[in-house]
Amino acid sequence: YVDLEKIRLQNRLHYEEHVDPGLLSYSIPVMILQPLVENAIKHGISNSSNGGWIRLNISKEENKIVCRLDNSLPVYSAEDSSTPQWGG
Repeated sequence: YVDLEKIRLQNRLHYEEHVDPGLLSYSIPVMILQPLVENAIKHGISNSSNGGWIRLNISKEENKIVCRLDNSLPVYSAEDSSTPQWGG
């Protein structure tokens, strides 16, 4: 999916993936992360003329597997009236 989006966005998308080597033997349900990555691309990177990056980090913290998805977009506070409003 990410490779197709890179082509569509003409390489404005930069994607990094970091997985704790101790977790490589674990399995997660198929396609569980795809909607999160898709959302980050659709509502972030594809709207930016400069593009941006997405970083997926999978680690183990206190006997839990933690999946963190970061992107290059600025963080908006709830009080910021200029925060883009998204809804469905």
